[in-house]
Amino acid sequence: MDLLTWARSPWGEDILAHISWNLFWAALFAGVAFFVAHASYMVLSAHRKRPVHETEALEADARFRHVPNRVKRHSLAARLFHWVMAAAMFVLLLTAFLPVAETNRRKIMDRAIADKLIVAGYHYSMPGAGTFKRDGNGYVFVPVRA
Repeated sequence: MDLLTWARSPWGEDILAHISWNLFWAALFAGVAFFVAHASYMVLSAHRKRPVHETEALEADARFRHVPNRVKRHSLAARLFHWVMAAAMFVLLLTAFLPVAETNRRKIMDRAIADKLIVAGYHYSMPGAGTFKRDGNGYVFVPVRA
């Protein structure tokens, strides 16, 4: 089984079209391993406190006088923004690995071709709008002409 599947972009370039589920499981395993290692470190080092002479030396050091005793948290709006962005990235990750995403993209492209729709997007070549046509197993973007 191929880990990576390549296809042609609308501009005729070779692009990554599909990533095997094996890489998803490898990424998931790495994430779980990191979580377990970090949790273990936190549990095992929770009892450790710096000796008084070490903390007094840090407080007396001029390089650390500007560091506050307690770091201010982000505002609620900033924290909500970060959670929404994290959720959006998670959704993008899942849809990139699911084969359903490729099927849906093909259905949308075939419908755009059948209905002769003009499609616009930021990532298309100038003028940013055009039509698609079939090219073997892929699609070709045809920019509109003025």
